[in-house]
Amino acid sequence: MKEIFEILTYDHTKVGEGTPTGVIDISTDYPDFTPVAAVLTPDRPQGLYEVSFSLTWNLATVKKSGIARWSEDGGNTWYEIQSEPKDKTNDNTSFYGYPFEHTGGPIDIQVEITREAGTSDMQVRFCDIIIQRVQ
Repeated sequence: MKEIFEILTYDHTKVGEGTPTGVIDISTDYPDFTPVAAVLTPDRPQGLYEVSFSLTWNLATVKKSGIARWSEDGGNTWYEIQSEPKDKTNDNTSFYGYPFEHTGGPIDIQVEITREAGTSDMQVRFCDIIIQRVQ
């Protein structure tokens, strides 16, 4: 019988304030993206996984958007979310979690961010990525 920790895996990373990377200054404008964080797991068995990431960012404008994207296949396919801040002095938080039917092998999750052209300073204060097997 296998140990539970051989079956239920948990992979994660954290970047930003309080970590070796520190706050990440974003200097690129759309359509270019800046890599923020990534997790490449060792071989993982086939099964149902939950993937989630949180992104805390600041954009010094209220008239343009920040655009985040993530990939679950090493950057071949991307999914985007876009948000316009309501207050240029406060942090904005994006969180996304979803089930992921994995066919086996490594899992490669990447998160990137950019901003609309013509905006002011943008910083990523934190980014967390979590991958856990649930079945």
